[in-house]
Amino acid sequence: MAEEKHREKLADNVILVSFKAPSAYILTGYKILKNNNSLILKARGKNITTLVNIAENIKREHELKYKDIKIESELMKTKEGREIFVSGIVVELIK
Repeated sequence: MAEEKHREKLADNVILVSFKAPSAYILTGYKILKNNNSLILKARGKNITTLVNIAENIKREHELKYKDIKIESELMKTKEGREIFVSGIVVELIK
């Protein structure tokens, strides 16, 4: 039986940072800020460093402020069935 992945519906001002080039997320952030007063960036694991660089770039270019930064840890299962904790970060920028 195939495993079904459930994904939450994200708000219009949320970006999930993964393995694309940082410039792709920066441009998406600029587009979001044209229509919104806030931008939320989310990342897990190895992508946290990339998120911080993206957030700083967007913050500098648009003269934004940090509203909230949350650091979390989530219990996940690997492909082999082991349970591991994966760190995550959520950063909210506002005008």
